[in-house]
Amino acid sequence: MTIQQIQYFLMAAEKMSFTETAKVMYVSQPAVSRQISLLEEEIGLELFRRNKSTLQLTGAGERLVAFFSKTFQEYREIRNELKTDAHKLSGVVTLGSTAVG
Repeated sequence: MTIQQIQYFLMAAEKMSFTETAKVMYVSQPAVSRQISLLEEEIGLELFRRNKSTLQLTGAGERLVAFFSKTFQEYREIRNELKTDAHKLSGVVTLGSTAVG
C-alpha cells in the first residue's frame, strides 16, 4: 500500500469518478484505476462498485474512507511539523576570543 494509492482512493471517493480523479491528480485514468485495483488486491476487498458510468463505494470502501481520511490528515500534519523543524536552527555554537591590550 502506498501513499499515492491512498491519495487516489480518497480523491476517487470524493469525486466518484476515476476520470475526474485523474484530472485532479494530473495522471491518466488508467493509472488511477490500476492503483486502486492494486489497493483492492492488497486489502482483499472491493472498495468500489463499478458500472459503465458510475462509481459507488462499498461498505468496506466507506469504512476505509473514514480511516484513511483521519490517518492521512495526521500524516500531513506530522510531515509539515517535521519540515518546519528541519528549517529551525539548532546545535551548539562555540566562540573563542583572546584578550587584547
